[in-house]
Amino acid sequence: GPRGWVPDESVSEQFILTEPASQVKDKQPGIVKVYAIPVNSNYTESNLKTEVQERLKAISSTNFDRWDPSLTATRHLMGSLGVYANYSGTMANGVKVGGRIHCVSIDRVLYCIEIIYPLNYKDDYLNVFTKMRETIKRLQ
Repeated sequence: GPRGWVPDESVSEQFILTEPASQVKDKQPGIVKVYAIPVNSNYTESNLKTEVQERLKAISSTNFDRWDPSLTATRHLMGSLGVYANYSGTMANGVKVGGRIHCVSIDRVLYCIEIIYPLNYKDDYLNVFTKMRETIKRLQ
């Protein structure tokens, strides 16, 4: 992840990186979440789409006054075809945020990467997301 971001491994099956307070813009730190969850079988594209949509639904229920998710699309992650979607919205406190979630299923493990960022800096943070998506690897 980005140099200087603060890691948090306190949640099982999840790794979180948070932008340091000194770099926060528009009252919203950049946050990257990476998680791996064992599943009973490899997910199809349809299953991945449902997973992303359910995750978007869960995020939207966390104090948003305005919520605008994108449609889902496909893109490779860790060498396998995955499903992703973007979102933007305004929190109840007026903070404007954006985000992307991208999931893939490999060898009966669901891997997801999510980024949350201040909406006015979308391009900067999606560049961070792209770099992570292009370089993340599974250890065998």
